[in-house]
Amino acid sequence: MKQNSNTLIDELIAKSKDIIADAAALENIPDEILKTRPDIKSWNVLECLEHMNMYGDYYLQEINDSINKSKYKPDTIFKSGWFGNYSVNSMLPKKDGSTNWPMKTFPDMDPHGSALSNNTVSRFITQMNRLVELLDKSRAVSLRKTKCKLTIKWLKFSLGDTLRFMIYHNYRHMLQVKKILSAVK
Repeated sequence: MKQNSNTLIDELIAKSKDIIADAAALENIPDEILKTRPDIKSWNVLECLEHMNMYGDYYLQEINDSINKSKYKPDTIFKSGWFGNYSVNSMLPKKDGSTNWPMKTFPDMDPHGSALSNNTVSRFITQMNRLVELLDKSRAVSLRKTKCKLTIKWLKFSLGDTLRFMIYHNYRHMLQVKKILSAVK
């Protein structure tokens, strides 16, 4: 994937704002609906959001630190790494909203059975607003040469791929939230 860096950031900000709007609509839904599972093994809405919050707890700090430590000037064009691009594309849903394949969640990022409340929604919105700020801040550095450590510590993505992965991960789970809501209402 090759794209103008500012255009990519603008697209990611727009996608993030869409996610924020979808999450804000959840604030008006009663907790009992947000806690209802479509089936015994599936997450409920709050668990989906908490899963994204758990990743946000790590990645927002990592992205901020990477931007602050970067010595690389911004690139006009962002070119994705092959593994980063493959990983990002695996997150993207198909045009019909279905996913390419189910992905197993790492046990330390699985909120299944956690005691959660509507505060989970507001925490997610706060994290997404912070991500929008970091996207704007990322304009000052190279999206290609600036690296971020993944939660799998021995792996790194470029800042651009990390931002893309995080936003598409959240987008994928917001589609899951919509499916859950349609099943439990």
